[in-house]
Amino acid sequence: MCKRAGPPPADPVAATLAQVERQAVWFERAGLAPEALALLGKELEAARVFRCAAPIPVTLVGSDVHPGNFLIDAAGKAWFTDLEKAQYGHPAIDLAHASLYTSTMWEREVAAVLAPDEVRAFHRAWEEAVPPALAEAARPWRRPLRRLTWLRTLSWMARWRVEGAALSPDMPESLATHMDAHAVDVLRPEIIRQVAAEWR
Repeated sequence: MCKRAGPPPADPVAATLAQVERQAVWFERAGLAPEALALLGKELEAARVFRCAAPIPVTLVGSDVHPGNFLIDAAGKAWFTDLEKAQYGHPAIDLAHASLYTSTMWEREVAAVLAPDEVRAFHRAWEEAVPPALAEAARPWRRPLRRLTWLRTLSWMARWRVEGAALSPDMPESLATHMDAHAVDVLRPEIIRQVAAEWR
């Protein structure tokens, strides 16, 4: 049975930042390299001080839209399969989560590293598929919310490095092993720098 989407937060951007702040304690607990901690500290500070005067569009979002949570049918249509976290929020968060390195490498069967041109093509395709007013309203938020969504995922991955499969006790052992390696990979200084180069 599908859960009903929860009420929208008054400010989905502030709500996401608050989630990052709650989870950021795991960066210190995860035994990260000092360079990684320093880089993440700078990214967190940039996320905290960011301000945007553009209106915040609110739509139904999936929240956990990494590529492994989609099925592609024979006609090429994508179907989102993990509806338990659906809620109302900012569409740019879903756009980021679907195309960031932390997400595109989440599932081994569909793992991919997207080039900047591929991410831009994905954004163009989304804009062509939604009402023009929504596309325009989301555009100023795409880059800052890529950073915020990335930090949300990284802070969860830091927690995984500490607690491991206890976070998802029903996860198959082979996938948990993959997640162990993925959590190490995405929190390496070189990967942090590579991803953050998008908005620097």
